[in-house]
Amino acid sequence: MISNPQQSFTPFLPFNPQTAYEMIDDVAWALNCFSINVLKDELIFDLPKKPLKITFAGCPPKIAKVDTDSPLRKFGVTEGMDVDTLEIDGNTYYEMDSIELRAHLQKYQMEAKCRIRFISSHIPLSSPPIPQQIILKETPDSMDIKLPTGRMGVWFSGHTPVLVKAIQEDSALAGQLPEGMGVNSLTIGEQVYTDIEGV
Repeated sequence: MISNPQQSFTPFLPFNPQTAYEMIDDVAWALNCFSINVLKDELIFDLPKKPLKITFAGCPPKIAKVDTDSPLRKFGVTEGMDVDTLEIDGNTYYEMDSIELRAHLQKYQMEAKCRIRFISSHIPLSSPPIPQQIILKETPDSMDIKLPTGRMGVWFSGHTPVLVKAIQEDSALAGQLPEGMGVNSLTIGEQVYTDIEGV
């Protein structure tokens, strides 16, 4: 069959605004999904000075819930992501648990510049930098500490034994209790508790 090219043409379909809008929505949805998948591996940004409306749990702090009106949603933060580091006015905190992270946010978020790094659960956590000069301090093999009344200002980590992870500067135990020591027993009144486990 032979045809005249000048007489061949492709028919145009009538323009349908509704179909065009649906196509635009589909493309926007696909681009949005693509961008979120890229951002989920790592998100680094300055925290806004407003309630975050987000729930952390565990160690490292994992996002358990993001409220629908959370200001972090616009950054692509989703449930299941981990908090890797928190930088407060140039000081970076590593290897935090949820209790430590919440304490830092409650104390500094509304006043200081807080820069946070979220990572996907398959991304390894950042390790603290190795100090150029390590000053060795003599730590006793064991010691008895009388706990202050009220808030201790001490963070613990581990399960068995429970270890002293960090001590706040304003804690009554600052300068008395070395970091890294394990809790062997706890005496309350006449009762002595041993084999203490972390939670």
